[in-house]
Amino acid sequence: MNNQLITPSANQNKIRLRRQLETFTDDHIDRIIIDPASVLSAEISPTRRRYMSAMFGRYVRQCIINVKSLSGVGNGDAVRAIIHRLESLSVSFAPQQNSGSKIGKWISDESLARQHGMIDRSADRGLRDSIIIHLLGRCGLRREEASSLEYSDIVAAGGRYRLNIKGKGRKNRNVPISSAAVREINLMKNQHGGTRVLKKIDRYGNVHDGMSGHSINAIVSRLIYDDANNPLSAHDLRRTAARVLYDKDVDILAISKWLGHASTATTEKYLGLQTAVIDNLEIFQ
Repeated sequence: MNNQLITPSANQNKIRLRRQLETFTDDHIDRIIIDPASVLSAEISPTRRRYMSAMFGRYVRQCIINVKSLSGVGNGDAVRAIIHRLESLSVSFAPQQNSGSKIGKWISDESLARQHGMIDRSADRGLRDSIIIHLLGRCGLRREEASSLEYSDIVAAGGRYRLNIKGKGRKNRNVPISSAAVREINLMKNQHGGTRVLKKIDRYGNVHDGMSGHSINAIVSRLIYDDANNPLSAHDLRRTAARVLYDKDVDILAISKWLGHASTATTEKYLGLQTAVIDNLEIFQ
């Protein structure tokens, strides 16, 4: 790699970096070598690493646009492989986290279905709780996305239903939802009206339009447990939805877009795939 390009001096500012990046076009695709980039990232200071992360992030986004424009019948696997390599390059310069990362939890499809089926939907509270499990555990929504979801975000097309989700970073996406979930949502709507899909129910049983992400998390932790009887968080339930798709051999790029992730590298970490490779080694059996 070009040292002059990737080791900016201490007094180099963002404007100069941006100009430098604009001259670094996809003609330099042969320089995408992940291992040397990772080694260099470990050797440079956190400040330089942040500069590099911003610079390569912009470069990678432009390259991905160029690669996608070349996509056609018969080269889908090659295009996905190049995109994955580009994203890995960008992640290699991400600022390091010294605090480590928490291992996320998830449960099987069968366990989720069993616990979801135990909810009594005959009362308002149980009906609301069941809708929460649908949105997080089946549709893979973030709790903030579920909290802000409105009836107008549910769209019917071709006999199926989809959710128009306003995600993080103003990234909107289209998420399928089952007809069973829509029936429960419509039942709640017919009984209590309002605009928000999820409702707050106070201690007296009064139903109020909308509820917080914190309340959603508390409800999930009360209802859903893993095999060791540990409660799941709202994010664990979203992770479960993604893991169920992965175990059904859904392409990781599709899962990444479905979750609203910026890259497949984030999705791999999210699903614990790196840990799974080590766990499955014979020496740990």
